[in-house]
Amino acid sequence: MVRHYIVLSIILIMTLLLMGCNKNNKEKNLGRINFEGESEHWNAIIHEEYEEIWEKGDKNRLEYNHSVKQTLELIYKGKDDKKPDFVDFECNGPAGSIGHRLYAGENGNFFEVFYQGGNNATIAREHDTFRLIIRWEKDREEIIELKAAK
Repeated sequence: MVRHYIVLSIILIMTLLLMGCNKNNKEKNLGRINFEGESEHWNAIIHEEYEEIWEKGDKNRLEYNHSVKQTLELIYKGKDDKKPDFVDFECNGPAGSIGHRLYAGENGNFFEVFYQGGNNATIAREHDTFRLIIRWEKDREEIIELKAAK
């Protein structure tokens, strides 16, 4: 009977040790970067949140996964009495290009959220820039370069 408890105790200790070792095989990095820029009529911000995970997989190989959420915020600062109801935008950055029409929110600002996940996601770093083209009304257009805020 005592022998049985000794064996169970050894198994329990080994299991706890293995569980503790397994936790050390995974490392997470959470980060945030804001990219900012402005033009005559617009302030633009891209809020980026990302998660990077490194962990040991099969055959003790290191595996890397990550995900990114970027939120574009456009704030009209023109002196016109009426803010535009919609804008067409094009954003070029490290992950490529995206663009379409945005409609103003309740506060008159414009928001767009981009999600990327898996190994195809691109995390923008502090040295990266975004080029944003904003078109509104019939023929108005401005270009903004967004850089990492310091």
